[in-house]
Amino acid sequence: MEKFQLADPNQFPGSFSEEILTDANYALIPPALIEKMAKYDLSIPTGIRIGKRWLRRQDKKLFMGEYVECKDEYGYNIYWREVLNLT
Repeated sequence: MEKFQLADPNQFPGSFSEEILTDANYALIPPALIEKMAKYDLSIPTGIRIGKRWLRRQDKKLFMGEYVECKDEYGYNIYWREVLNLT
């Protein structure tokens, strides 16, 4: 499985949407919403839409991926945040 790093904390501000509270490196997600979110442990979603979010488990940690806009030839990038446990 590929390794990935958390993004530069200065690159994106925190946000609050759909019950998900985020800062530059972490996401707080209610357990009920974690159960509903798509999981892609070995791949990424093929439907690319800026703002789309999903979960990935790696090395016993849970991460939230999000498609974000960028100015390269593809027009998007994946921003990763570690999901903190709310239980």
